[in-house]
Amino acid sequence: MPRVGCKLCFPNDRCSAISYIRLLLHDCMLKAHQHRIGLEASNSCDCVLGIDDIEYFLLLCTLYDDLRQVLKQDVTKVWERCESRGSMNLSVQLLLLPFASDQVTYVECCDILSGTFNYIRNSQRQLQLQTLSSLHISSSSIQCHYQLTTSVKTTCELKVIYQRK
Repeated sequence: MPRVGCKLCFPNDRCSAISYIRLLLHDCMLKAHQHRIGLEASNSCDCVLGIDDIEYFLLLCTLYDDLRQVLKQDVTKVWERCESRGSMNLSVQLLLLPFASDQVTYVECCDILSGTFNYIRNSQRQLQLQTLSSLHISSSSIQCHYQLTTSVKTTCELKVIYQRK
């Protein structure tokens, strides 16, 4: 849990901020989640070496080895500011929620998150839901038409139109 009274850090760009929050909520568009909700046939990563979940995306996927190396260097620099901490264990919790650790200061948490935000941004993965222009669902007697529109101010409007066949 974040420290009480602690202001959280968020990235400046909207896409990275949304992706970060979706990773925290385990509601991102990685293939493991898409497969679980029936939007993807397989939960395998594009590298075909593992399941495309949060841990795999942040810590193991070979497609992001170069980005991960930069992330590890950034986090290691922060960790080594205090020699009495011992060895660093790079984990999903440290990368996404460093405030949960008593071993790092607020400034260090922000620095760790900055590295994580850069990793998310530079991976160019679309971890947030894509805008749906329309979706049709049909049953035997009622046809539903969903129309989702998003504005620049991140508000969403969902229109549901029922029509008798």
